[in-house]
Amino acid sequence: MNKYTKYTKPLYVSNKEVQVKFNVTSKTIRRWAKENNWTTLKINPRVIRYKVEDIETMVGCEIF
Repeated sequence: MNKYTKYTKPLYVSNKEVQVKFNVTSKTIRRWAKENNWTTLKINPRVIRYKVEDIETMVGCEIF
């Protein structure tokens, strides 16, 4: 990123990114996604992305 590039918040994040941010396991993230009806983007059966807006709604603040 250079001085002319504006930072934009990602629309979707990986399971690993959420794990690192909240210091929880992959299974916890999947459970939260199911319980809170997070919007998912399934790239293939092993690659799933979660919508940042849904995660922030659950937490109650901006995190990404």
